[in-house]
Amino acid sequence: MKDGSSRWLPVLVLVGGLAACSETTGPDPDPDPEPEPVYIGSTVAPGTANVLSAVVTVNGTGFDEASLVIRTAGEADIESPPYPFDGDFAHPAALGMLAETTYDIDVLVTAGGVTTVAQTLSFTTGALPDWIPPLTPVGTAIGDGLLLLAMPPGGIAVDNQGRVRWYVGDPDGGVLLFLTSLSSHANGEYTLSGLQDHLRLHRSINELGEVVGNRGCVDRDTRFHEIRVLADGSHWVLCQNPVPTDLSSRGGSVDGTVIWTTVQRVGSDGTLEFEFNTADHFSLDDIDQSVFVGVAQVNLTHGNAIAFDTDGNLLVTWRSLNEVTKIDVTTGQVIWRLGGLASSFTVVDGTRAFERPHGVRAVGPGLIQLLDNGETSPSRLVRYSLDENTMVATRVLEFITAENSFTSTGGSTEVLPGNGALVSFGVEGKIVEVDAAGQEVFDLTGLEGTYVFRASRIPSLYASERTGI
Repeated sequence: MKDGSSRWLPVLVLVGGLAACSETTGPDPDPDPEPEPVYIGSTVAPGTANVLSAVVTVNGTGFDEASLVIRTAGEADIESPPYPFDGDFAHPAALGMLAETTYDIDVLVTAGGVTTVAQTLSFTTGALPDWIPPLTPVGTAIGDGLLLLAMPPGGIAVDNQGRVRWYVGDPDGGVLLFLTSLSSHANGEYTLSGLQDHLRLHRSINELGEVVGNRGCVDRDTRFHEIRVLADGSHWVLCQNPVPTDLSSRGGSVDGTVIWTTVQRVGSDGTLEFEFNTADHFSLDDIDQSVFVGVAQVNLTHGNAIAFDTDGNLLVTWRSLNEVTKIDVTTGQVIWRLGGLASSFTVVDGTRAFERPHGVRAVGPGLIQLLDNGETSPSRLVRYSLDENTMVATRVLEFITAENSFTSTGGSTEVLPGNGALVSFGVEGKIVEVDAAGQEVFDLTGLEGTYVFRASRIPSLYASERTGI
């Protein structure tokens, strides 16, 4: 890693319109002209969170912004978005590089709408950590951009050739054992949490993989399963609500506890803006009564996914209740319940009713998808068409990787262009993309037996190119 100067831009100061005569025929020259921009130099330093990122420090006066073009033989150029100058410095990031590869980094500076190459630097990336396995893609991916995968002990972003372009490990230097949740959000940040963070907080991660803050619930313990950060910096999050409950009449302890899930919206300033308590809307009768027998504590709801329907209202999956619920984000009232013992719909599914759901997402008006983990194999990606006039939910898509494929916990789904779908089969470590007809078109292999709690598509590693997504 070193600085280069093969494209050093000399600073030119133009002086014009001056005459050595005592008379002028035009207007007087500007007595206070804007100073010409002066480029001083740039340096590059490796990122602190992973070996695939670097930060360039650009020094100059009179410039508006700086950006990068990152080049290596045989690969498409990577172009960074512009980064504004703060005083005499800008700090554009070099992201998306491959491991153990040398790059030329062109530093571009802009003043008054004119962009020039000021300098070229050289940078060599390091080797990937041992916890990242080699990955092999099979087929042709539907999704553009990168695949973001949450896996212990952190998360990775890979291109459609299976090559790692970014990663984040445990920021505390330990190991996020067994279970990791990593998501990209509409304000450009990531959130990362692991099993040891359960009932605590989600870590806010910037584009370099650095921890920049924490997010969670207000006055409640935080469930790590899912958080959705909006473009305005507010977030929706799942929380714990333990309620002391006499369960003796149901075969449990007289000093029992029922864990209900609470959904909160927390403003960008940390204030509570909305709260939905399942304890206020659901009943102990909504679950198979055998769960109470001989126990002191029951996780009655086990909320694990948050999504937004096409009308802006909330969709939440409850693993323990075998249910998806739609919630009015204005009134906090239940609009409908799908699946389980308290379903508002008659569910028409030629295979079985869905069980232990994860990863609900809205596909379109009246059309949702989820991962049906199931009580037994096979686990399925399913879509349901919801008729709110007849209150009939009809399965319109089913995808199964194999009849013996089974993930009892975890997993996720995402909607892809053209009504395709991305699905992670949790503990199976199976990452698949299917088309709108439910036919497999892409499979990322090499993760078999790794708990990939969540898989999603991101258009870019740069925060400014992921905002609003």
